[in-house]
Amino acid sequence: MLVHQNRTFSVPTFPLEQVHDPTGTGDTFAGGFMGYLASVKRADDAELRRAMVHGSVMGSFTVKKFGLDRLRTLKRHEIHARAKHFYKMTQFTLQSLRGGGLRHWLLNANSYGITGDVFHPTTPERQ
Repeated sequence: MLVHQNRTFSVPTFPLEQVHDPTGTGDTFAGGFMGYLASVKRADDAELRRAMVHGSVMGSFTVKKFGLDRLRTLKRHEIHARAKHFYKMTQFTLQSLRGGGLRHWLLNANSYGITGDVFHPTTPERQ
């Protein structure tokens, strides 16, 4: 979870059918996060969000094999492809909030784990 400039942003883990070894996943997340920020040389809100996605993506490769085995053979194009897939899996558009839609959404938001100022419908690219 990222808290930055009075905003909160969460990134789920990348869904996998099998997890072989979770050891080191947090370290890999941190490495992916920091590595991404180092590559773009800035840390504004949009880049911090993208860094979180890269951290999650990198962690998803770590759990596929024991220890560093999967990371040793990982290619840049695989990281990019998984990040792109992750983006497609997590993007959505909201329907019109007319006619009680907003009220319905607010009443049901807690059932989706959405509370307070957590929900931000704009993506970093559209801000």
